[in-house]
Amino acid sequence: MVAMRVLVILSVFFFQGVFAQSEVEFTAKARKTAIWVNDTITVTFSANVDFDKFSPPDFKGFSIERGPSQVASQVWIGGKTTFWKTYKYKLKADKNGSFKIGKASMEYLGNPYFTDAIVIQVSEVKPIIAKKPGANVENDVVIKLETSATTVKKSDTLFVSYRIFFPTTIGVDAFSVDEVFRDFEVFSVKSEISEPMEMDGFSQRTTILKRIGLLPKKTGELIVDSQVFDLDIEKATGAKNSFGLDVTKKETVKIATEPIKIKVEP
Repeated sequence: MVAMRVLVILSVFFFQGVFAQSEVEFTAKARKTAIWVNDTITVTFSANVDFDKFSPPDFKGFSIERGPSQVASQVWIGGKTTFWKTYKYKLKADKNGSFKIGKASMEYLGNPYFTDAIVIQVSEVKPIIAKKPGANVENDVVIKLETSATTVKKSDTLFVSYRIFFPTTIGVDAFSVDEVFRDFEVFSVKSEISEPMEMDGFSQRTTILKRIGLLPKKTGELIVDSQVFDLDIEKATGAKNSFGLDVTKKETVKIATEPIKIKVEP
């Protein structure tokens, strides 16, 4: 009878341990997965338990600008408690290429846990801000392709955004693009509003021209092809009219995005 009671108690602790282990979430997230050289990204490693022995991955291809910063939060909603512990890094891309941020690790109740790796695509394409009126508009305006991931399952949707960067001295009146996606089914997603920002000390704006969802048709290494945008723009010439107002001119320019490789798993 005593032996049976001990067995029951051990079984209860065993199943409690298995249940607790199955409830642990340990994730790695990057705010962007497609950036340019010298751009920065924030990478966070979070778990819903108060873990120990956190070990970050190798940040090959990046410099640590800031971090790690540690935050623990506990929220009560509807009588239930939600806990998260997070380590956050701000990274700067040192060179172009495809770089894998490997698996971070931690321990909870003596058990090891690991995050998934994150692949970051770093491009040499970078917004160049005009330092004087009359500079080549193709150097003033940049369209950058941003993706929600570079590795997806065949059943997953890949979200693609076309983000434009342009100085406040240039107005974008309209655009058109002939989209060609050989290996994906396409659907539209609502875009964002314009945002002011500053880069290299020069004021500019950024907005998402177009956002789409792509559903892979097959597995393997697929290419999100370069897309060519026709932009109707208006910019200052540097001259003044008789009323002292800036004289502008209208142009139509073509700007292409860089292609991006996507790994599609079964």
